[in-house]
This record gives sequence, structure tokens and C-alpha cells, in this order.
Amino acid sequence: MTTKLANTNNVVQFKPMTTPAMILAAGRGTRLKDLTQDTPKPLVPVGDITPFERSAGLLAKAGYNSIYANAWYCGEQIVKAADRLNNAGLGCTVTAIEEEELLDTGGGIKNAMKTFGDKVPFISVNGDLVWSEETHPILKHLPGLFDDSKMDALLLLVPREKAMGYFKDGDFFLDLEEGEKVGKLRWRDGEPEAPYVYACIQVLHPRLFDGSPDTPFSMAALYRKASNEGRLYGVKYDGQWADMGTPEGMELAANMLQGLKSQVA
Repeated sequence: MTTKLANTNNVVQFKPMTTPAMILAAGRGTRLKDLTQDTPKPLVPVGDITPFERSAGLLAKAGYNSIYANAWYCGEQIVKAADRLNNAGLGCTVTAIEEEELLDTGGGIKNAMKTFGDKVPFISVNGDLVWSEETHPILKHLPGLFDDSKMDALLLLVPREKAMGYFKDGDFFLDLEEGEKVGKLRWRDGEPEAPYVYACIQVLHPRLFDGSPDTPFSMAALYRKASNEGRLYGVKYDGQWADMGTPEGMELAANMLQGLKSQVA
């Protein structure tokens, strides 16, 4: 199935079997302390599965044929995990891209584009997430919501009060027209809090990286750029979502997965 995006000078199409997917898996996970002393955060088990393995499996089930993961901290473990997945019969290829230095989120994605290409929009997922894809699927639907004529970035959002393991003040305001699912994003900036949290799943157009440095940089700088140009959009996620960046978040994520198992059994 092909979902045509809005008409532009260069027509872009979303094809699940050929659209690149990326898992961000290079970070250290320092907030998990001893759990990540010798293990990258995406490979710390949540229940009986690691977030890296689960995300790759969910992307494969959603129809993505080529998955890429950046690796730096304990990078050889990510490489071996990718090899195991390739031998597990997922129906896709998983390619690990090792970084010589930690490139941060933006730099890591830009570096990976040298491998998977810079011509069409792609989806990326942080490697330390747990969300209820089984009951509230989003991976195969999000790229179809990406409007090439007006967007450079489309971010998945979770209402702050429903973000398990998240203890901060929110990231964005979402401006929605009546009856619309997708709207422009505004940063919290000087506001004491914002109602939405970035869920770390996104669709990006490669042009967003035009002019970006070849040194490490955060995606936040590119979100600012897109926002200033009116090309940063978001969509609300109605399912469950957990940030496993802390021991408390890990426990909540494990409980969430256990609950999902009982729902889909």
C-alpha cells in the first residue's frame, strides 16, 4: 500500500517496505546507574525483552524492510543485537552504524543518513521507549500523516499526565484545528509547564538537516529551526507510553508491558 503525501515539486511517497526506519541506540543512560555500567540502555531488559529488540520487532511488523541503529556506548553489543535480529527471521534487515564519537541525537541521525539515504522522509524511534503499539498502533500510520508540503518534522506527543516515568514540565503546546489530528507545535519556552511531552517517535524530512554541522548536535536545534519556519508539527498519541530513563520508569514500563500481554493474549 502506498500513501501519497501532499504534492510538491518533488513528489514523495510513503512506502512501508522501502521507507527507512532508525532506532537511536547510542546513548549512555547514566540515570540508570548500575544497570548501564556495562550495557547500553536500549539493551537493558524490560520484563523479558529489551526495548531495542521490541522496537525492531514492532517496526518489522509494521512493514519496515530496512532498520538502522546508531551505536556508540558499548556499541559492540548493539552490533551483536542487530546480528541476532537478522538471524531471527523478522523479515527485515537491521543495520548497526557505529559512531567514532557520541554524535548526540541530531548528529547521530545525520551520520546514519549517509548509509540509508537523504532523499525521502523517514521514521525514527528512540531506543529506550516502551509504548502500547500492540493495542494502539502508530508506526505504520505516522508517516501517512506527514504532509511534505508544510512539514519538515512530525513528532508523536503524549499528554503529560499520561506519560509514565516522566517527571518534568512538558515540552510543547499543540495547536489543533477542530476535527484535526495534526497541528503545529509551540515550545513551552517561558511557560511554567506544557500539556504535551515529545514521545521520541518522529517522521523527519532530510532537508531539515540542510546546513547542520558535521559535529555532534541535538535534534532540539533542528526542532527550533522547523518551529521558526512554521514546519514543526505534532500528533497526539492515545495509547500508553513510558520513559524508562530512570529506575522508576523501568518499573512502570515493565508493568505496562505485562498489562499489554494480558490484553493481547
